[in-house]
Amino acid sequence: MIDSNRHPVYVGQRILVEIEYRLNGNPTDPTIAQYTYRSPLGTVATITYPNEAFIRRSEGLYDASVLVDEPGTWVIRGIAAGIIDGVNEFTQEVLASGLSG
Repeated sequence: MIDSNRHPVYVGQRILVEIEYRLNGNPTDPTIAQYTYRSPLGTVATITYPNEAFIRRSEGLYDASVLVDEPGTWVIRGIAAGIIDGVNEFTQEVLASGLSG
């Protein structure tokens, strides 16, 4: 997987983001943990834990994985059901690849 904070990301790669759920500033597992992503062309999908693309690492901390198949700006946001007062959102610029079809 590609760490989107350290390397350029190209079409055909996976981005991995850390999603934190918090209550009163403390890591907290929501009743239902999800993330939503939007592709540059506007396609939106929601992934619910447990899923191979959404892994719980510890209390309130999850890894979300998205296979990016279009160049442009991707948006990933943690969403939750239950009493949670803080989640995070990420944007990632994805570059066209000379090697992908």
